[in-house]
Amino acid sequence: MKTKISILSAITILVLVFSFCVKNKGYVTYTIHRPVYTMKPEIKENARLQEPTALKDLGNFVLYGNAMYVVEKNKGIHVIDYTNPSSPINKGFVPIPGNTGVSIKNDLLYADCYTDLFIFQLNNGGQIELKNNLANAFLSRAQIGISAGCIGLQWIDKDTTVATGSVKNDVTNNQSSQQTDSRMSTNSNVGNGNTSVGSSMCVFTIVKNHLYAVDNTSLRAFSIENGTSPVLNSVTNIGGNIETIFPFGERLFIGSNTGMFIYDIAAPSAPSYKSQFNHVRSCDPVIADERFAYVTLRSGTSCGGFTNQMDVINIEDIAKPVLLRSYPFSNPHGLDKDGNIMFVCDGSSGLKVIDATDVNNMITKKTIALGN
Repeated sequence: MKTKISILSAITILVLVFSFCVKNKGYVTYTIHRPVYTMKPEIKENARLQEPTALKDLGNFVLYGNAMYVVEKNKGIHVIDYTNPSSPINKGFVPIPGNTGVSIKNDLLYADCYTDLFIFQLNNGGQIELKNNLANAFLSRAQIGISAGCIGLQWIDKDTTVATGSVKNDVTNNQSSQQTDSRMSTNSNVGNGNTSVGSSMCVFTIVKNHLYAVDNTSLRAFSIENGTSPVLNSVTNIGGNIETIFPFGERLFIGSNTGMFIYDIAAPSAPSYKSQFNHVRSCDPVIADERFAYVTLRSGTSCGGFTNQMDVINIEDIAKPVLLRSYPFSNPHGLDKDGNIMFVCDGSSGLKVIDATDVNNMITKKTIALGN
């Protein structure tokens, strides 16, 4: 078993091992050894709202109703009730191993659990119930899940007999399928329906009836028209070191260590590349509006780089984004914008409240210091 797992790379879905034996003249039989991954039952049984836990290694979050759903990296989701903003209440924790993203529409919460996409129902009374899971939606994470003991692996053997003249073509088709499957390894954003609003650090987002998710290399598009039974429509290979996703209108703005990518979602199930803006290597959240994209770059992280600034990028010509101006910051982590007011989390320097009426002359109006 260990030999088979070592052969399987983190992004490989099919491994074909051929043992040929000619049964009749002109025919050949080969055996396919196919891995099947299954989330262990105890993971699903445990995926429900439980007692609150301390917030530690936090990632992105979304706002929905009067609650904040905060990702604890690779652990699960904290639920914070902020009905009274001055006195938020930690309502509980949903343990989801391998969780990196969260998004909500019409009281259905979507979250990744290593290879699977979990679908939860937000019930009256604050309960959160696992309704379904889409298995193998994130196959590039299979190896990690197996190592963590959350995913079971079974090998299925199947003999197939074909005409010898077609063997070469069959092998090519299977390899082509393998390569394709390996890649499977908003205000105006939110569209119709009751949809969560995400932070600039999100890796999940929902636009109308589609859920979009990014991992280190890819963009996945899921149809959620049937909310509890999502369908993976497409997987687009973007490149390496992808970090964040932000929707605006019919576009997705994707942040990476080395730049911002813009994808068009006029055809929602098949995002298409429009353009990109390259910058020095650095961690890179991004937001956008009708005319401009805003990218913060920071140093002191695993992303590398020594730059601490916010770039304002003109996207009026979506095919040719152009840097308009850069503003220095201490160590910007994330950002958001409400009308002409921008908020930038500037590390130990605190939260900066900025007048962004004139993007050529943005003015910091107030700095809210961090508490002791």
